Amino acid sequence: MSALARLTATFLAPADAEHVAGSAAPAIPAQTVAVIAAAEQLTLAARVVAQATMARPGAGPALVCTWGAADPLPERLGRARCVVLPEDAALAHAAVEGACRTAPPGPLVLAVGGVRPPELDALLSGADAVIVAWRSERERPVAELAFRRACRPGQTGGVFRLPDGWLAAAVRRGGLGRTYVRD
Repeated sequence: MSALARLTATFLAPADAEHVAGSAAPAIPAQTVAVIAAAEQLTLAARVVAQATMARPGAGPALVCTWGAADPLPERLGRARCVVLPEDAALAHAAVEGACRTAPPGPLVLAVGGVRPPELDALLSGADAVIVAWRSERERPVAELAFRRACRPGQTGGVFRLPDGWLAAAVRRGGLGRTYVRD
């Protein structure tokens, strides 16, 4: 599979609109952000979005649910609790519902990476915002197309470039809630 084909499959594969419309989305918190990224970029994207959601005034600890990450997140990221969702889409829905029932009030970050089954789109369609993360300039047009396909009426969001270099390293070191100043 060519690099362009893998990139396209990562961001665009699931768009089965009839299936999504007929699927029942689980009950999820009002402050929910869906994150779409390549599998190897998902943990960084999830960390950045979790940090941003918890930085809002009055926000509680985030619940970060990831599916398809190349490198899973630890159970805790600062105030955020992380749950790795099972590969099976039906089990993933149940895992999100269970995690939401036991989590304290706060934002939910649903992060999916790589090629996902269409059944996960029902989960993403229940989010308040959709964010598609990209790293290199060549990924940007595909990320913008993926955002337009994933975003449903009433959802906000957009595409964002993942941090690189020292900033990415700071976030990976557990920089949730901390400020880093470059020397």
